[in-house]
Amino acid sequence: MLAYVNDPANGLTKNTQMDGVKISLAYRPKQLAPSWRTTVSGRPCCFLLGLSKNNKELLRQLSYNEYSDLVQILSFRISDFIALVPDGKKPVSPMTCYFLQTYGTTTANQVLIVFDERDLERCRRFKILIKEFGLNIGSLCFEFEQKDITAISTLKITS
Repeated sequence: MLAYVNDPANGLTKNTQMDGVKISLAYRPKQLAPSWRTTVSGRPCCFLLGLSKNNKELLRQLSYNEYSDLVQILSFRISDFIALVPDGKKPVSPMTCYFLQTYGTTTANQVLIVFDERDLERCRRFKILIKEFGLNIGSLCFEFEQKDITAISTLKITS
């Protein structure tokens, strides 16, 4: 399932690159994060934001001041910079965001973004907007199709 989700051809992972910084946003189905059902109220709909440069965690490549500022933003305020816009309707803020501290052990810094699945009901497509939050790469827009997300429920997983 993870290979299916991570394949951009399936519409569940979006990638862009700005000034050498690679930004990815990938849908994470409930099947890949079953424990979220008990830690988040409502019906969670999760996305994983990845930030990297030269195939390494972005934050590890910044100056001390930039690193410190971005860790604070990603840990405590990133939800202020993110919105989901279903079918051009009113933007919806995330229920919560979790900055995953990986201490240089992965290829990207990651933030788990959790929306309420009910905000996506009866929409065909939606955008996730990320305002400039300190990387000086500008605002970002990732577009998703609801049909790509609902297609996961029909997948037949084989070993």
